Amino acid sequence: MEYVWAAYSVTWIFIFAYTLVLGRRQARLLRELAALREAIGKESAG
Repeated sequence: MEYVWAAYSVTWIFIFAYTLVLGRRQARLLRELAALREAIGKESAG
């Protein structure tokens, strides 16, 4: 029964870590998208 508990714990740790990685990627992409929109806005304005 210890192995089931260990496998369950490792699975949830992996899911949590993967969620954190995806959140960081999304935040980075949103920052990059905002910078690109700002650059496009400046180019089209003048």
